[in-house]
Amino acid sequence: MMTTTSNQVKFVLDRPQSDAPTFIILLYRFNNTRLKHSTGKKVHPDQWDITRQRAKTNQPTKKERQPFVDLNTILDNYGVEVVKLANSFALSKTPLTPENFKTHLNERLKPKQVKAVKPKLTFVEFVEEFANGCESGKNLTAQNRRYSNYTIKDYRKTGKVIERYQKRHPERLGFDAFTLPFYERFKKYLTTEGYSLNTIGSTIKNIKILLKQAYRAGYHANMIFRHEDFKKCSEEVDNVYLDEEELQRLYDLDLSKSQKLDRVRDLFLIGCYTGLRFSDFTQLTPENVTFGGQILNVVTRKTGQRVCIPLNPKVSVILHKYAYRLPRTISNQKFNEYLKELAKLAEIAEPVQRSRTEGGVKITRNAEKWEVVTTHTARRSFATNAYRAGIPTIDIMRLTGHKTETSFMRYIKITAEETAIKLLNHPHFRQSAIRIA
Repeated sequence: MMTTTSNQVKFVLDRPQSDAPTFIILLYRFNNTRLKHSTGKKVHPDQWDITRQRAKTNQPTKKERQPFVDLNTILDNYGVEVVKLANSFALSKTPLTPENFKTHLNERLKPKQVKAVKPKLTFVEFVEEFANGCESGKNLTAQNRRYSNYTIKDYRKTGKVIERYQKRHPERLGFDAFTLPFYERFKKYLTTEGYSLNTIGSTIKNIKILLKQAYRAGYHANMIFRHEDFKKCSEEVDNVYLDEEELQRLYDLDLSKSQKLDRVRDLFLIGCYTGLRFSDFTQLTPENVTFGGQILNVVTRKTGQRVCIPLNPKVSVILHKYAYRLPRTISNQKFNEYLKELAKLAEIAEPVQRSRTEGGVKITRNAEKWEVVTTHTARRSFATNAYRAGIPTIDIMRLTGHKTETSFMRYIKITAEETAIKLLNHPHFRQSAIRIA
């Protein structure tokens, strides 16, 4: 079955040479047939980016820019609806003709009426309702897949944060209460509670997602989640990775007297040599090993993306040790506790500094590396060691499943000095000296 992606949906102008605003047309190809559908939205050709197939957003002020940002969001939603509809046709094996596809698309794109029977639901109540729907399979992702347990848990965690906020600010948080003034008050509250900047950003990201889901379900008409100032905040933090020599030290540990540490070490090393997330490297089965035992073939639980990873010899040895049926894992929290114990045993004690914003203040802490090793260190270690070994970035991204170089580069923990040393032998820096007269 072929899956539709948003890259197959195109947007063009009806009259690109017009001197006045013209309709934006949605184009979609299937079975060698082109579907042409007017979005009902107009834009002046001078304000249209042909390459991006979106309205330009380079206007000098936020007030001028916001209508074009909103327009692009609407086009993004159109693309998502086309993808979901096409995939639902494929899943149900319904014949896909231009006529029935267009009929269903019109129904999906038709503006939804906000029902008067639903506004009494609070945001927190909706979070629980939506999370329950995710667990049951009623609510699916844009790719028509089930939500991961981690994502559902994260949404519920956001609901709990809002509950705690309401105890400090006695107000019933209906959907209309989410405004820019609320956004500023909420950020200030999380800051005074000592949350890190990235945790604040993740919470706001979830609020935006949940507000959008509630809007699409007809619970409210508040479009604040689309506002460019209602945004996720983030910062680059100093996370660590383990180099090849440190991984070898872990591999060489004699853990015959501690089965629990032995199992945690083995699972962690699989993550370090494959780049898989904790939710994936702890759930491998014999069916994941293909191509004569040389390739690991996995559909990732977080994104549903298939990745194919060459098996490192150490991973092959570990898999063989358990007859390709890995031991049952423990909680992420407990796993991290044992990891620190393992890293300390392996004398991974390099002094490290970690800086991040907590409570609005930039804080730098000194520690030994074993103290800050976590399950996610495995994924960073894989990406960084592969990068240091000279594997092209695009190839590593295919192995890790990253879609953009920007998100991938956050995993590369190379210092400025390491980069300079790596480039010393590059031809550009090895040119013969030129005599200066």
